[in-house]
Amino acid sequence: MVVVDASVAVKWFVVEEFHEEAKGLLDDDSPLLAPRLIEVEVASAIVARARRGEMPADHAQKLVKHWLADLIDSNAFHLVDNHALLTDAARLACRLDHKLADCLYIVLARDAGATLATADVQMARKASGVRGLQVRLIGSA
Repeated sequence: MVVVDASVAVKWFVVEEFHEEAKGLLDDDSPLLAPRLIEVEVASAIVARARRGEMPADHAQKLVKHWLADLIDSNAFHLVDNHALLTDAARLACRLDHKLADCLYIVLARDAGATLATADVQMARKASGVRGLQVRLIGSA
């Protein structure tokens, strides 16, 4: 079982550094989990690239549609409601001095006994301090 954060999921749609390594998670037979927050985070990251002029707006809109239709609506992920994770994530965010949103993913991985896959170096560093949590940093191989 693998909890995938938004930094990895964005790489499935945007050809950038470590795109192929991130896509490899889709080919693996491991079930994918994420907090429901990932729906908005991935769409937001794609739109931000368009707003910065890194891709045309119509392309970003197609990628968001693809994200929602092919992965979210197809049940490729098991999405967990944010409220189920929020109290523990808030506690962990204070303990680690880290972003609450990232801690939703960390708590989910910890509680599910899953590997946390992230392309965010700072998040991986913070998560590695959580007892019993296995972290896979995309781009470190």
